[in-house]
Amino acid sequence: MKFGTKIIFLTLLLWSIWLCGGEVSFVVTADLHGRLDKLALLAPEIKRYPEAVKVDLGDFFQGNFEVISRNGMPVIEVFNDLNYDILIPGNHDLEHPVRGISGWHKLFRGKILTGQWELSGFATSAATVVTRGQYRIGVIALGDVGLKKRRRCWDELVYRDEVQTACQAADFLRGKCDAMVLMGHISTGNYPVISAILKAVPEIVAVAGAHSHRHLPGGIIRNALVVQPGAYAESAVLLKLHFDDRTGKFTHAVSKLILPGKSADKKLLDNWEKLQEQCAAEGKTVLAEFRNVEQFGRICARIVRQAVGAQMAIVCFDPGRFQPLMNSRGLFRIFPYGNRITLVKADKMVVDKFLKKRKRKNEKFFVSGNAVDGVFTLAVSDYIFLREPLLRHLPGKITPFFERQTIESGFSTGKTGEIRAE
Repeated sequence: MKFGTKIIFLTLLLWSIWLCGGEVSFVVTADLHGRLDKLALLAPEIKRYPEAVKVDLGDFFQGNFEVISRNGMPVIEVFNDLNYDILIPGNHDLEHPVRGISGWHKLFRGKILTGQWELSGFATSAATVVTRGQYRIGVIALGDVGLKKRRRCWDELVYRDEVQTACQAADFLRGKCDAMVLMGHISTGNYPVISAILKAVPEIVAVAGAHSHRHLPGGIIRNALVVQPGAYAESAVLLKLHFDDRTGKFTHAVSKLILPGKSADKKLLDNWEKLQEQCAAEGKTVLAEFRNVEQFGRICARIVRQAVGAQMAIVCFDPGRFQPLMNSRGLFRIFPYGNRITLVKADKMVVDKFLKKRKRKNEKFFVSGNAVDGVFTLAVSDYIFLREPLLRHLPGKITPFFERQTIESGFSTGKTGEIRAE
C-alpha cells in the first residue's frame, strides 16, 4: 500500500472511530440543603459542561435559615441560572406546605418530576425524555422510598410502589428513547430497592442516587453503573452514556466526580451575600430568655402539647445548640428541618421504654405532661415517630402543625410566661 493511500485509510479509520463516539452527558447534584455558599464554588465546574443534562435529586433547600425563609426560591433561581433540566424533590423538600412546591413548579424552568408520590393533590410525572443531538434518553424519576412509612399516618400523602412506578414509567418510555436511566432520591446503598427496580426494568443502563450524603463516583448493580453526588455541594457527578453512531445503540457508561474549584461564581456569590444581608436582621429579636436548657426544653414540649391538645409531648434536640437568649435563628439551629407534629396513641410502658432507650450522642429528650394508665395521646415530631421502632407501629396521625413554627409561635405570643410558673 502506497504512503498516500495509507494516510487516506488511517484518516478514514480515525474518522469512523470518532463517528462511533457519540455520547450524552449528565451532571447530577443532590442534598444541597440550601448551601449556596458552597454551590458558588461548584457552579463554575458545572458550567464546563454546557451541553450536559443537569439534574438535582432533591433535599435542595431545607436546613438553611436564609433559604428556608424564602421558601427555597433562591435555590430554584440558581438552578435556572445554571440551566438545570430536571428537579426531583427529596424527602425534606416535602416537609413544607404544598404551596411551596407549587411555587417551585411555577418558577423552575426545567421539569419537576415527583415519581411515585403525590402530596395534597400535587403530582407531575415519573418519566420524561431528554434529547441531546441525535440521542433520546428516558429518565425514570423516583422520590425517597422511605416516604412509604408515612402512608398510614399522613393523609395528604399518596405513595405508590416504587417498582411498579418504575415499570409503568418504562412502559411509557419504550420506543421513545435510545436508553433509560433511573434517577431519584434513593441512596445507592439501598441495594434491595435498586436491585429490584433493575430486575424489573433491565433496560436501565445507569442509576443516580441521593439521600445518604455519601458520594459514589461509580459502582455496579445488576450490570448498571450506579453513582451518587456528595451532599452540601461537596461534589457533583458527571455521567456519560456512550452510543454507537452507526447503530444508535448504547455501548457503555462512564462517570467521575466533579469537585468544587477555587474560584466562586461571582453572580451566585454576590446574590448569596445580598440574601445574607437581607436576612441579617431577621430572626435576631429575642423571643424569650431561659435559665438553662432544661427549662427551655420543657417549655418547648409544653407548647407542642398545648398546641395539638395532647396529654404528653416529647421534643428532641442537641442541647449543645441551646442559647439562653433565644431568637428565631437560634431556634432554627436547634430545629433546622420542617418536622411536623404527630399524635400517637401510646401507653405508659412503651413511653417509659422509649425514654429509657433513647441515649444518643448530642441528643436529649424533654417531656411535658405525664404518662397515664391506659392509652393516651402522645405528641412527637414525625421524625421521631417514624424512626423509632417502639413508636412507629402504633396508631398515629401527622398533623398540619410544624414543630419549629409551633414553638416559635408559642414564644411570640407570650405563652411562655404561664409555662414558667410550672
